[in-house]
Amino acid sequence: MIAPWLSRLLERSPWQPSFIELAIIAVGLIVCTPLLHRSPELLLAMIPMAFIGFAFTRFPAVGLILLLSARTLIDMFWWVKGDILGLNILELYSGVATLLVTVLMVVSFRKVQNNPYFTASVPFVAVTLIAGLVAGDVRDAAEIAVRMVSPIIVMFTVAACLDTPQLRRALVLSLFLTSLVPWGIAAWYLYIGYLPELVQGYYRLDGGYMSSHDNAHSMALFAGFGALYLFQTKDWRVRILLWIYTIGCIIFLYYTYVRNPILGMIVFLPIWLLLEGRFTLLVTTVAVGAIVFTTNTVFMDRFGDIGRLFGEVGNKSTDDVGSGRVFMWTRTMTNYLNQPAVYQVFGRGLGGQVILGPTGRLDAHNDYLTLLCSTGVVSVACYLWFQGLVLLHAWRVRQRAADPWLRSFANMMIALQFHVTITNFSSNSYVSRINISWFLWALVGVLFAESLKLASGHQRLAASTTPAMSAA
Repeated sequence: MIAPWLSRLLERSPWQPSFIELAIIAVGLIVCTPLLHRSPELLLAMIPMAFIGFAFTRFPAVGLILLLSARTLIDMFWWVKGDILGLNILELYSGVATLLVTVLMVVSFRKVQNNPYFTASVPFVAVTLIAGLVAGDVRDAAEIAVRMVSPIIVMFTVAACLDTPQLRRALVLSLFLTSLVPWGIAAWYLYIGYLPELVQGYYRLDGGYMSSHDNAHSMALFAGFGALYLFQTKDWRVRILLWIYTIGCIIFLYYTYVRNPILGMIVFLPIWLLLEGRFTLLVTTVAVGAIVFTTNTVFMDRFGDIGRLFGEVGNKSTDDVGSGRVFMWTRTMTNYLNQPAVYQVFGRGLGGQVILGPTGRLDAHNDYLTLLCSTGVVSVACYLWFQGLVLLHAWRVRQRAADPWLRSFANMMIALQFHVTITNFSSNSYVSRINISWFLWALVGVLFAESLKLASGHQRLAASTTPAMSAA
């Protein structure tokens, strides 16, 4: 029998490292040691980084929420000069954040592997890593690998570590609240008329982001947060503020003049309103949208070539549609089909979307073709399967949840998934842009966790009622 004092001593405190954590720290030191001669200041940075990483694993829920929320704010600091080990501040954050989330996934691996869809992600991760090994440029390959794999890691880690409904809702609320910062910057820039980016004849609103495209995709996603909370509040004053926020996101999106997230929003809004049962607002939105789309000179200019998808008009062919996207897609697909079978299955390596692109220097502006060319048909199948799972689980949550907030969250995720499909198909979006892909797959992690929780409750209810019915 162990003495009480010895028993208390042997109890693992929150700050006592596990064997896995010690092993990770040791591997990190071994990997970083050769870099010290290139960057001696790295030695000073390693101590606080190790402490932060250790604290991250001790308080995973809080750390995960803060880390994911910080993504919104870090994107505003793209202009900071200087680099560490050749990485700018955005690349450094993405790398360190991916490392922290990966460590957390390893430490929580028992929970992660219990997710029934974990094994389905293994082929996607495997072919991505293989594609990275055969890529020509190691640095670019590492950056692309982080961009493609880290969202999947985020998804499973969120589902495993945010293990209560309160924590999952805290993450969604935190993402919404931090989005007020770029929303406010975009509002100020538009108010003072600061639209510095001139592209294709339009001065575009970048909203403090590196480009108008980043601003457009972010505002489209943030509009989903407004949609989620809009009909949940009973306080009319809060609802007015949420209307201002949501409509503001749509206005800021418009002034970016970026077509593919606008197309995604055109799909998102009616599906969301239909699922929410707001039929009057749905009819009004569709009617107003149709009027604007057919009379607004900007929309007529930016989307007027869609009709040419059905054939040539005058001396203009379908190849010119969408700034030449149809040409880029067909040429890239032709180049892909001319590759040996092994390249078609596993891809040409990370960066293959440029190698097989229309000119050899430009990608196809299509995320599904990016996956196909760089990591092959296996990764495309895995990605599409996960998108299907999102729709399936969102529909199950919508059908089973008694909580109005959870039902609205499921409605938002269904509409958002259609938005993602449109934007992925029409340009570089939720595969190529790590900032929005982290948000998307973090929300998917919340959805999976809620769906599995409802499913287990449904099974327990069925098990408890079966004996009673048999006895009757």
